Amino acid sequence: MQRRTAEAMQLINQSKQAKLQEQLAQTMASFQIGDDASTFDEMRDKIDRRAAAAEARMQLGTASVDTQMQEIEREAMDMQLQDKLLQYKREMGLLPAGSGESSPQALPAQGETGSR
Repeated sequence: MQRRTAEAMQLINQSKQAKLQEQLAQTMASFQIGDDASTFDEMRDKIDRRAAAAEARMQLGTASVDTQMQEIEREAMDMQLQDKLLQYKREMGLLPAGSGESSPQALPAQGETGSR
């Protein structure tokens, strides 16, 4: 009797193990393990493309700001040069001290030099 009970328990365990293996096989099939590598590659490519696009946008924005800053600095330098030229002409006596001869860019600075 005990032997029969042991055999029955063994058959029950084997049946449970077979069901678990079937479930595991179904689960593994649903994951499609062969496609995981391509899925990861696609994810990596997508992330790389997004990062590259973001970096390009940042570089374009930075380049635009840099260009604007260079233009502002160039204009400021031109204004300073115009003021310096007017000052030298006044010092050399080519222009009277309160002369209105200046470019429109140098007008704000002229008010300062005229008040001396």
